[in-house]
Amino acid sequence: QEMGALGEQYWFIPKFLALRDPTLVSYAGLAGEHNRRKVAETFLTPTNWKDYCELVSQDNCTSTMVLDKTTNETIPAAAVRPPINSKEAASYFINGLYSGHFRKTEANNCNNILNKCH
Repeated sequence: QEMGALGEQYWFIPKFLALRDPTLVSYAGLAGEHNRRKVAETFLTPTNWKDYCELVSQDNCTSTMVLDKTTNETIPAAAVRPPINSKEAASYFINGLYSGHFRKTEANNCNNILNKCH
């Protein structure tokens, strides 16, 4: 008698992203060296709350509104305050407190010849 395992993997992306780049809805549009840069630039690195406040926020998460440099409009900040404990600091999303943030890092910098971006 043999014991085997079966598994499935699913890939979900938002509809707006699929409409913007239909190649992302299939494995062929994601796989391979020729798609590495596109995938790295599309799917940025998630940032925990502590790193967001320390590395991204202009005021260490003390303002609830920030200036969007792309649109030049004032928008709600990703965090309403700094984290108050280690559980919050390590969180990537807490409803009503930290909405999450994705950013470019060295891990997805395809221009660094020493780094195979991912």
